[in-house]
Amino acid sequence: MKTPQINTSIHTEFSAENFQPILVLLQEVLEENAKLKLQIKKLNQQLEWHKRELFGKKSEKKTLATNLLARSTLTSLVKRSIALLNPSIKAN
Repeated sequence: MKTPQINTSIHTEFSAENFQPILVLLQEVLEENAKLKLQIKKLNQQLEWHKRELFGKKSEKKTLATNLLARSTLTSLVKRSIALLNPSIKAN
């Protein structure tokens, strides 16, 4: 079995001038990557805000719960007051 020969002549063709376009391209890719990361961060923040608005606790829900509780408490107080004023009526 033959051992593969490594072409070492390719290494001598590289120079700083040959790398310059690659370095420019790499810099452009890194800058675009940074911009995309920032965009992803902003979009994730917007998504979280919308999730909180849609699924999070709302003042309307609290107001509704508070109103129901107040109504229930008021109904209970009225029934007790009637029972105190008229003992023949039972307060439930």
